[in-house]
Amino acid sequence: MLETYITNLKKSHMKPFIIFIIIFVLFFDVVILNLSNAWFDIPIYLYVTYAIWMIFNVILMFQDSYKNIQINKISALRYLIINNIAGYLQPIAMASIYLICIIKTPWHGLMYLYSIIGAVILSFLAILIFSLNEFHIVVKKANISINIIAIILKLISLAWIGYLFWTVPSMAEENNFIGMSIIVILCIDLLILRSFLSYALFMDELRNGPYKMESHQSND
Repeated sequence: MLETYITNLKKSHMKPFIIFIIIFVLFFDVVILNLSNAWFDIPIYLYVTYAIWMIFNVILMFQDSYKNIQINKISALRYLIINNIAGYLQPIAMASIYLICIIKTPWHGLMYLYSIIGAVILSFLAILIFSLNEFHIVVKKANISINIIAIILKLISLAWIGYLFWTVPSMAEENNFIGMSIIVILCIDLLILRSFLSYALFMDELRNGPYKMESHQSND
């Protein structure tokens, strides 16, 4: 079962979703930049954001295959980290379309980018805390109070993005792209929870050996 667990961890099933996000984001970016004629006005922070996003997309594409599966703790942790980084870059990429829309306005896009990143990091921390506790990765018995804290953090992160959606300046409902990042986060959450569960099962079997069911025979 070790190979099954780490294969499920390595093959994150995020690839089709990420390909869709890439096509969606690049399509709207190209359309918006053509309409606004802002190709030469793209700020450096957006170049950096997209570069990091695409680098981890490519890394995950290469990882998301059945080839060269390494069954050890370091590889399992590496797969988990890549899944998390690549996954939670997707809502940032989705929300960045809004930043493309406001390039030629006096509005400070970098400030909104920091807020978006902060909300996504908080959302990641909520899933991390919940998974470490609920899947017994660092504890032997799940603590309900820790799960409640994780849920509160998740709600705060979603409310933060919702607040940005309602308050950022817009001319033609560009803020909808920020709102759509909430949907992306929730989809990524499910895939990341799957990765954490696979990691927990792998580490448990690595420590304790395969689970064995005890059969009891009754004497007639």
